[in-house]
Amino acid sequence: MISAIFTLAVLVVMPKINIDLDNSILKLNSEIGGYNISLFNGKLVLDLTSFKEGLDLKGGIRILLKADVEGIESSERDNALESAKEIISNRINFLGVSEPNISTSKINEEYRIIVEIPGIDNVADAVSLIGKTAQLKFKQLDPTLPWSEDKFMEYFQTPIVWQDTGIIGSDLNGVDVVID
Repeated sequence: MISAIFTLAVLVVMPKINIDLDNSILKLNSEIGGYNISLFNGKLVLDLTSFKEGLDLKGGIRILLKADVEGIESSERDNALESAKEIISNRINFLGVSEPNISTSKINEEYRIIVEIPGIDNVADAVSLIGKTAQLKFKQLDPTLPWSEDKFMEYFQTPIVWQDTGIIGSDLNGVDVVID
């Protein structure tokens, strides 16, 4: 049973290899590995045709970020580091990079985030995207457009209908949200 599971696992993760034997005893033209499996009428597709190469095989960048946690209470520092890790992870996923590795590290009182991105071509863009500070901006719907609940998704997906109000998150010190 263990041998069968091992053999199946090797066949699943192995890249596609063509086998072409042509001799007087045996003629074989086939391939093994690199399977593309489609289940439930194509609703679930497992594409195993290409081998996933990580940072060690494909190359890429490794960035070590040191978190400044001076202004955060010591009981909240681990949560803050995890939140920063999630934000960086979302930004890297936006790049469309396959299998990035984002992890956190705490050594004594030094908090770090380790980012490994395989196969990245433009290192400067990746570093600027990771290190960019998010800024909250408020926009309003163009007043000449009619508003209704039915049009919400249409307007939401059309950026040109929104006008900048000039208000950003730092303008909202001490403001409470009131729902009418």
